[in-house]
Amino acid sequence: DSDIGTGYGLGGIGECYPKNQFVWANDCSNNYRKGIDFHSGANVFVWSNKCHSNKLNGIYVGVDNRLDGVVQPVGTVLIEGNDLLLSDYSGATDNWGLYVGKSFNTETSGVTSIKIKNNTIKRPTANLGNALNLIALDLGGFYRPVVDVTGNTIDAVNCGHVVYVYNSVAASNIKGVLNVKNNNFNIGKPNSAFFIFAPNTNVDMFNFCEN
Repeated sequence: DSDIGTGYGLGGIGECYPKNQFVWANDCSNNYRKGIDFHSGANVFVWSNKCHSNKLNGIYVGVDNRLDGVVQPVGTVLIEGNDLLLSDYSGATDNWGLYVGKSFNTETSGVTSIKIKNNTIKRPTANLGNALNLIALDLGGFYRPVVDVTGNTIDAVNCGHVVYVYNSVAASNIKGVLNVKNNNFNIGKPNSAFFIFAPNTNVDMFNFCEN
């Protein structure tokens, strides 16, 4: 409530096609909506940022890449070594800790590499009215994505799903690989029966191991 600005710690430009974006070692905390917010771009790197107590999302990377009406590739999305302390705000159903996916219903050409690694995500208080997903992945608009969720430490009193994977676009060419490996999950009480929830997700291979 003390945030009288835009509600964003850092906002990416959504009506163009920026390339090779590096965001590192920033304090993007106590915002009314999001700590770090991207809506387009190719090769997005988010390293070693502090995102505490943002009401909607700690880190949001939603890439809708269009240039003169033509869908453009995403390339690599790397989110590594960030420190997220999640808000207990219950005013929005999409109050997710970390989100990567498609902002709008367009398929993205080119293979996409998404790496979420070595991040710390904490939720120290419980709000049972808030079905917060700690990591949310919308793979609907990507072409053959390769997704690695590795080496993260997640410590939460409660949550909705720890990893929530879904398709917002019913595209026939979304064939990819999802790896959830070598993470440290310490969850007091998930509000859902599904620790990892991946409904209607067309991936060729899903590996969940060594967590």
